[in-house]
Amino acid sequence: MGYETLQGIKNIDRTKKIRSDKEIILRLKPTVKIIDEIKKMKKDVFLAGFKAEDNKTDKELKKKAISSLKKCNANMFIANDIGKDEVFGSDYNSVLIVDEFGKTEKIGRARKEVIAEKIVDAIRSRI
Repeated sequence: MGYETLQGIKNIDRTKKIRSDKEIILRLKPTVKIIDEIKKMKKDVFLAGFKAEDNKTDKELKKKAISSLKKCNANMFIANDIGKDEVFGSDYNSVLIVDEFGKTEKIGRARKEVIAEKIVDAIRSRI
């Protein structure tokens, strides 16, 4: 860990080597979510966000996506459940696309490339 990384971290003696065989406990502070700032900077941009949740029903996913969409004034949110179907390390996923008008499109389990194309199509149809 370089000194630059330690800027602003308290309780670290910067005059001594950080030993790799000793435990270091870091407390992280939350930062501003960039997506929450986009529409404040440029109101007319089409903003699509992504929401990853775990072990949620489609109804719960939609509710979370709508909440996030409203919070950051997005035009669309793509939500998926990362707790199902082994999403990480897999070539497959399923998503729920929710737009600012409440229109919902479910893309069932498919190759991630297919899902990406459908997301692009959904965005194109709205801009």
